[in-house]
Amino acid sequence: MENAIVIKIGSSLLTSTDNQLNLKMIESIAMEVSALRQAGKRVVIVSSGAVASGRTAPSLSNGFPVSGDRRLAKILREQILAAVGQPLLMHAYQLSFEKYGLVCAQILVTRADFADRNRYLNLRTVVDNLLQLSIVPIVNENDVLSTEELDDLDFTDNDQLSCMVAAMIGAERLLILTNVPGLMDRSPKDPEAKVLPEVKKASEARDMIQNETSGMGKGGMESKLEAADLITSLGISMQIVSGHESQVITRVLLKGERLGTFFPAQDRKVSPRKAWIGAAAVSRGKITVSTYLADLLRARHVASILLRGVDFVDPDETFKTGDVVSVFDENGQELGRGEVRYNADELRRLMQERDRNAERTAGGEKLVIHYDYFVFA
Repeated sequence: MENAIVIKIGSSLLTSTDNQLNLKMIESIAMEVSALRQAGKRVVIVSSGAVASGRTAPSLSNGFPVSGDRRLAKILREQILAAVGQPLLMHAYQLSFEKYGLVCAQILVTRADFADRNRYLNLRTVVDNLLQLSIVPIVNENDVLSTEELDDLDFTDNDQLSCMVAAMIGAERLLILTNVPGLMDRSPKDPEAKVLPEVKKASEARDMIQNETSGMGKGGMESKLEAADLITSLGISMQIVSGHESQVITRVLLKGERLGTFFPAQDRKVSPRKAWIGAAAVSRGKITVSTYLADLLRARHVASILLRGVDFVDPDETFKTGDVVSVFDENGQELGRGEVRYNADELRRLMQERDRNAERTAGGEKLVIHYDYFVFA
């Protein structure tokens, strides 16, 4: 979407040192979003902080008992904190945005909302219409329902969520506000550490950092590098900046100041379909391709996956026609993912028919994954 910006705000920025909501930070964000709106930018906020906000409630601040399965007690406490904290957080946003004549909207999502294509499209339509109405969507993971995040499984934090939202709306920039000045060339605890102003490939910067969380939240710099690696591959630039810098949002997005660490887009933007496959869809299976095709894909050559290039489909695979599957080489390296045109049983049957021909040409031109529905890893 033209002139669309996604701003991700970490938990540590939204909670003050006395374990209360940082209302000054929220009002500062509202003021800067107002300036962006006046400049013609469309803004989506991805906000952490529901669980941290719940801890500010007097009845929950010193811990509390829960009933039920003891093995799930930690998750249940997080869910209760989120249930109490989310309205507190949104009320603070609402009051601050109203001061600048802005209306905000709450959108709570789960990982399944992005994985399911129909729910994803509906979510995108809602966000698009909110932006057209000059309403600022504030998106957060639905911590009350999303035990995957709270249990630190597949969907780990709001860095991933912000990446999915930016891909969904085709944003021009993903801006991540955190409590450090950017990606450092060594541990932030080292007094000699310096900010890297630009990183062309996030995957090459991982050995420079230590995965340290910020305190209130769960995401570390490793998570942000993973987000940068993905979002820049989809043609969207990303920047990590300190939320403690005065007017950092407008200085970066309106004045063009190079604060923090900038990750330039690696290529032009992909189609909306590819954006969903790359950022949001869940792989339902895997196929292994020939060495020749793997070399082409590894070199990022434009290539559809034909039947003759498929070497192996595990007998246990049960993916369906239209599912997104991961594509691997013979050594188990993931090369990409795409929408498959055959279910697992059909694909195995076609491979058997092909292999009965000594030259492996019978049916070999059948299209398994079209390039238009494939993204590189």
